[in-house]
Amino acid sequence: MNIHGMPRSEAPQHSCRQSAARHEGGMCPVASFRVSCARRGYSWQAKDPSPLAERTTEIGGCEALRLLACPVVLGFLFPRVTVHFANQPSMPFSLSEHAEADDVRAILAEKVGENFVLRTVQRNQPISCRFLSHCDLLCATPDDMAAALASARRFEETKSTADSEELGSSATTSTTPRVLDLKPFVVRRTE
Repeated sequence: MNIHGMPRSEAPQHSCRQSAARHEGGMCPVASFRVSCARRGYSWQAKDPSPLAERTTEIGGCEALRLLACPVVLGFLFPRVTVHFANQPSMPFSLSEHAEADDVRAILAEKVGENFVLRTVQRNQPISCRFLSHCDLLCATPDDMAAALASARRFEETKSTADSEELGSSATTSTTPRVLDLKPFVVRRTE
């Protein structure tokens, strides 16, 4: 048995030297694979350097076969809050960096001054907890709270329109899902 749990005669054998030689630096083409993710209320942060490129540089060989044998983490989706203002652009805060409401309040105080109220968009209630969770927030003086709420709604409408247009354009340009093309890789069985 090999590391893939298959009898040695059925183990895939591979050399990407021929295909890698056609690519920059002679590295495995899979090593340059990048992922970008989007999910409402989250921020994507790719691992830098890429673990695929890092392993190929350190170990060499074919990253495609290693991906078949074990998973790899290419990045993280971190929850975030988005703060909406009456007369300023919206501002995202990653909860991995600013999990406490007091941290966000301190940053906002520097940006807008001391006389503001921080409320949730969904329930229009003041923030009274220590730790924030995924939500949208309003930051305004009591007199400007209605304008901040209108700004948050415009932001959501714009975001929803952009998301649906993006989905529509990708749906019209391609009817097949995008997949990683492994045709340049030669897989052989040895006896």
